[in-house]
Amino acid sequence: MNAKNIQPLETATSNQSSLAAVPRYGSKRDVAAMLQMSIRTVDNFVAAGCPHLRVSSRRLRFDMAEVRQWLADNFRTQRRAVKGAQ
Repeated sequence: MNAKNIQPLETATSNQSSLAAVPRYGSKRDVAAMLQMSIRTVDNFVAAGCPHLRVSSRRLRFDMAEVRQWLADNFRTQRRAVKGAQ
């Protein structure tokens, strides 16, 4: 067999490679970077009930998909009509 013809499973399809690039679990720092907010804001989200896994007494891990879903369920944005528009 020729080694050039063998592809890793991650690069076999574009969907699999794009999903592999996003980590499933992340730290507070990863969540803060994803949301473009401070780590203190992530601490406030945890106190408000954001889903997380406590790995040790100080270390937390977050399932990124669950965090996105929790934010969508608990925080919504609404467009306001601009006065005088129309």
